Parts: sequence; structure tokens; C-alpha cells
Amino acid sequence: LLASAMAGVLVGRVLPAVLGRFHGLRPAQPGLGGPCASFLPSITRGFKTKSSAKKRFHVTGSGALRRGKAGRRHNTGPKSRQTVRELGKTTGVQGTKIERNMRRLLGM
Repeated sequence: LLASAMAGVLVGRVLPAVLGRFHGLRPAQPGLGGPCASFLPSITRGFKTKSSAKKRFHVTGSGALRRGKAGRRHNTGPKSRQTVRELGKTTGVQGTKIERNMRRLLGM
């Protein structure tokens, strides 16, 4: 009886603390897969994708980030047709730091 109580203390406190020290690992959900499942580490997911970022940016096949241009939603009457046409195209993200932050928001 005493040994099983000590085992419960190890499983409940010590082992999850030890497993949590490894980056990207955490104890599996208790109660799934038998009594030994809580000992097994599972890989955690990365960052979640920001919904606002996935609506505004997309990644090309070569890995570059593309974004839309501003200025075509309204008040296009005074602008030339060529300007409005060019505003409809996408362009790359300028700046290394900005691109790195956008990739982080996209969960990359």
C-alpha cells in the first residue's frame, strides 16, 4: 500500500515536472492508453496561426510572402485605370524583420 502511494506521488508530481523540462514535450493526457500513457511525452503543436494574418498574406511555392495592396476598396474614380489595375496585384513583403514577424504570425 505504501509503495503504490509513493508511485502515485512520482507519477503526479515528479515525472511531469521532469518531462516538462524538455522543449516541445509534455506528458500525454492522463487516462488515455492505460496507466503508462502519462509517462510518454507527446509532441506539442507550434504556434497557432493568427486568423487576421492568414486572411492578408499567403506563401508562394518558393516560400516568399505575398500581400495585397491598399487603395482599391473605394474612391477609385479619380485614379487612372492603370493605377487601379496595379493596385489589384499582389506584392512581396518588404523588410527582413517584418517578414520574420509575419511568418511567426502565420505559425511558420
